Amino acid sequence: MSQAARTIHTLAAVAALLAWASAARASGPVVAWGYDNSSQATPPASVDGTAGTATAIAAGGHSCAIQAGSGAVVCWGFANYGDLDITPPASVDGTAGTAIAIAVSTASCAIQARTNAVVCWGYNNAFEATPPASVNGTAGTASAIATGDGYFLAIRRVPEPAALGLGRVAIGTIAGLRSRRRTTTR
Repeated sequence: MSQAARTIHTLAAVAALLAWASAARASGPVVAWGYDNSSQATPPASVDGTAGTATAIAAGGHSCAIQAGSGAVVCWGFANYGDLDITPPASVDGTAGTAIAIAVSTASCAIQARTNAVVCWGYNNAFEATPPASVNGTAGTASAIATGDGYFLAIRRVPEPAALGLGRVAIGTIAGLRSRRRTTTR
């Protein structure tokens, strides 16, 4: 098999794998149950299967989802601090941007699809709606986000070596380095 044929074969295999991974991403109607005093367990039509579905969900005092197809964040339910809690900013509500991940506690946070910056809104008594510069796009971004009771966690996105200008040769050199035992004599 020629080098060109091997390359085409490899590219076809990668394309098939990417198509499979894309199709495997979960999406469907949001189903909720349990305590529903503020409609937090009553998803809106835009994600309950009536008019749309979701690719991600999160729940705290209120609930949020990322709409399938649009990537817009939709929130509903308990608005303890007014609509500030359940009204996502334009950067993730589909108006000016979309989201790839969502987490909900006393506030809500999402990772913007285009920039990977963490954006938060809602209750901010303990600065839970104020992500640090290391993930808010100022000095870094995030690849995942999670929440606890009144706080958030993010995995800081670390640039790929190629993005740092190292390229293939440097990576091979770094991978080929061997640790050397240091010996001392007296």
